[in-house]
Amino acid sequence: MLLINTSRYSGGILPSCIVVFLLLSALSLLVLANYRQEMLAYEQTVQFYQVEVLKNITIQKLREGHLLKNQKTSIGNIIYSVGEVRYEFEKNKVNLTITLTSGLHRQLVMVL
Repeated sequence: MLLINTSRYSGGILPSCIVVFLLLSALSLLVLANYRQEMLAYEQTVQFYQVEVLKNITIQKLREGHLLKNQKTSIGNIIYSVGEVRYEFEKNKVNLTITLTSGLHRQLVMVL
């Protein structure tokens, strides 16, 4: 039978556990901060491309004349599944106001 003298090893486990706990907490906070930044960048990228797609579809419809034939006024709204586009004609340019369902609001001036 092996006997170990434990009297000289007393009291060393608590500081070690606290250090390990603090290191793991700091590491988890860093991972969480990185995740938040990635999700914010992802949401902004998705919103950017949604605005670009809505802008391109609306400009294409304006160039083809579909909206001019259907509307007698120079102001109108188009409602899409991801947002709404408000357009207003001024001579050879169009003011577009794009509002996404996620809350993003963007104004553009396009030359036809």
